[in-house]
Amino acid sequence: MSHRSGSKSPAELLLGRRIRKSLELLRPPTSAHKLENSKQDQQFDRRHGVKPRNYFRQDLVWAKVFRNNKWHWEAGEVLERIGKVMHNSWLPGKQTMMRFHCNQLRTRHSENQLPTTESAKATLSILLDSWNKHSPPPEQEERPPLLLEDILRDMIPTTFFPPPIITQRLVN
Repeated sequence: MSHRSGSKSPAELLLGRRIRKSLELLRPPTSAHKLENSKQDQQFDRRHGVKPRNYFRQDLVWAKVFRNNKWHWEAGEVLERIGKVMHNSWLPGKQTMMRFHCNQLRTRHSENQLPTTESAKATLSILLDSWNKHSPPPEQEERPPLLLEDILRDMIPTTFFPPPIITQRLVN
């Protein structure tokens, strides 16, 4: 329905916007609506330190398995992604496939990807050589452990003030 003043209805003129009707819910949301949501999502993510968790097929993960009101982490492998946040994962320890939310999964590194102590020492020696430090600093000589009396002696003031003397008695 339009009014004489133009192509706007009286409600539009009064409220300054178009009225949402139930039939308009059948239309897909506009691109402006999507942009507002993405801006809101970005602000939320920035404020709360959200980390994106994207897992793909054959990714190694730790899965949080709930059983009997308790939970523990089990090694697994992502089989497929279902929707935006759900994943089917294979748990070889249980010989079963289970569905997990992305918040119940963590990235897992295989044993051959983890650095060994020899490779860590080699990496440390390369870093030390690049900074002209040829060896780690020598261990300092052992000191005897501090005693409680030594610590308290440093905390107590050297001058001692006796408690004040009360000259009058209070009568009930």
